Amino acid sequence: MAQPYRRLPRLQSGKREKLLSEDVLYWKRMKQLAIFQEPGNMTSTSFSPVEPYYVASTSSVRLSVFDTLICEPISVYSRFKEAVFGAMFRNDGKLLAVGGREGKVRLFDVQKQGSAGSAPKTPLRVYKAHSSSVYTVVFSCSGKEIVTMASDGSIKIFDISETKSVPLRIIEEAHKDRVRCGAASSISSHIFVSGSYDHLAKVWDAREEGNKPLVCVDHGAPIEAVLLLRGDAVLATAGGTTIKLWDIASGGRLLHTLQNHHKSVTCMCLATNGTRLLSGGLDKKVNVFHTDGAGSYDHLAKVWDAREEGNKPLVCVDHGAPIEAVLLLRGDAVLATAGGTTIKLWDIASGGRLLHTLQNHHKSVTCMCLATNGTRLLSGGLDKKVNVFHTDGAGYALIHSFSMPAPVYTLAISGDDQCMAVGMGNLLAIFRRDIATKHEETIREAKAVGAGLEYSQKIPVAAPTPEQRQRGGVKREVELTAPLAPKLPLGKIDILLRQYKHWKAVDVLFRNRHYWEYNPDMVVAAFMEIYGRKALPFALAGRDAETLRPLLLFLCRYLFKSNYFRTLAIVASTLLEVYAEEQVDANLVKYFHKLNDAIGRELDLQKTLQQTIGALEVLFASSANQTEPKKSDENEFFGEIIILPITLSMKQQLNDDSGVETMPITADVDT
Repeated sequence: MAQPYRRLPRLQSGKREKLLSEDVLYWKRMKQLAIFQEPGNMTSTSFSPVEPYYVASTSSVRLSVFDTLICEPISVYSRFKEAVFGAMFRNDGKLLAVGGREGKVRLFDVQKQGSAGSAPKTPLRVYKAHSSSVYTVVFSCSGKEIVTMASDGSIKIFDISETKSVPLRIIEEAHKDRVRCGAASSISSHIFVSGSYDHLAKVWDAREEGNKPLVCVDHGAPIEAVLLLRGDAVLATAGGTTIKLWDIASGGRLLHTLQNHHKSVTCMCLATNGTRLLSGGLDKKVNVFHTDGAGSYDHLAKVWDAREEGNKPLVCVDHGAPIEAVLLLRGDAVLATAGGTTIKLWDIASGGRLLHTLQNHHKSVTCMCLATNGTRLLSGGLDKKVNVFHTDGAGYALIHSFSMPAPVYTLAISGDDQCMAVGMGNLLAIFRRDIATKHEETIREAKAVGAGLEYSQKIPVAAPTPEQRQRGGVKREVELTAPLAPKLPLGKIDILLRQYKHWKAVDVLFRNRHYWEYNPDMVVAAFMEIYGRKALPFALAGRDAETLRPLLLFLCRYLFKSNYFRTLAIVASTLLEVYAEEQVDANLVKYFHKLNDAIGRELDLQKTLQQTIGALEVLFASSANQTEPKKSDENEFFGEIIILPITLSMKQQLNDDSGVETMPITADVDT
């Protein structure tokens, strides 16, 4: 699929350069590689925790597994009678679990995948788990049990070594509404989280009896995604347009609310070893937050212990909206629930105390995931955003935000943060991080070579609701039937370059003093783009004195600027080659001489600097060879210094013995 024209990169410096952080540099290198069209809306995506980091996606009655290295599907499972949901890899990447509308849970062996169609199409296990749809399937950290969560609000735990559909544990009426998301602890094989459309996220201990969770938090909106952050110490919930972070240790205390999405947040995931939280939403955005679970439509998130009897979760929190996703953070100490437009973080240890609420989505949060070893929380929503948050004690700040072309339903990221999969409608987009070149080691050098890492602009406010009034009636709010395609605002130079009018673009740059004298960044960026298209000789040839004179003056002034030299040196060399054999106007000869003089001065300066460097090296070498003087020779020339006191008298007196009259000293002394 062809990509739209991108505006020219701006070589920024000064105050705006300081606004950029290393995180912006890190996440800006995530570029879209491929996009695949699926038979229906994307319902889930999951990355294998181990190399080669396969990504699995579900859409309608198809389960697909893609190789992110070649960006091609290697296995497609389509022998399902009804839609499938909730694809999830085991920790070792060997097994893939998926739920479905039939209420069945299937396990597939993906260990021997290497080429298209090499994996067996028949599942290893088929469990008739529920009588209603199963949206969420999670593996325990040990990989021996699987937890299934259904639309009827029930939760079941199965032993994957057993072939029969007999659950180890059943939690009836765990939620009052559909359980939409879940997460398992990375530390304990008995702790897991459920999130529901009843606005609650609950932390459960399977060892506890009854239906009482460890922690229960109210997100305040239907929860679309949950995540556990910071070693399962923080719970992130996504629902509505917000992401909320909860302190699990304090019982579900709200830590922070992220409100960076304009529409519903649909998904979340972690990146950068869990230090970044990515969120996607229906506002076409993928946001990246600092950071450094299960969800249900009954607004409750619950933490369960599979060892406990009964249907009582360890923690139950009320998100306040239907929960779409849950996560466990900080060593299972914090529960994150996503529902409505918020993501909430709860302290599990304190019984579900709310730690924080993330309100960075403007529409419903649909998904969450962890990145960067659990230090980043990613959330996606219906506002077409994927947000990345801190989870490592930085106040759950929003680090970065990705804009997507469509609402985000599912979100996943590889364990090494190199690949990211985003499900949008019936599209699956795969992103891969670019390799940092030697010129992108620092932010200053990255912009010096025109890396195009512009500081993120302010998020535009939502458009006003359109109104319509018929003749003789009153105004009524109406909904647009067809969304307007976003238009990229382009300047005059960008428009000409998009039309491949290179000669005209250079002509406009040097006929207008505003560009070549007051905006050199724009001129250099245009030359970089033209040179990349191998059209620089054609853009410089056939020019008159009105454009060659300012071009030569521009080179004399900015040729030896450190951030412009690489590009302008190529421009100057090409210009001399083009006009070497042509008859140049006599008035232009003196400007070529000025350019020659400028180059000569720079060469002289370089020679002087080399001489200075050589002299300094000689001084440094001679000083290093000299030894420190011995202590016995310190007073060799002048001897030992002795300081004696001089006595001053405040009275007038005569020295009768020596016959010398002293000078009178008058002083008023208060006695």
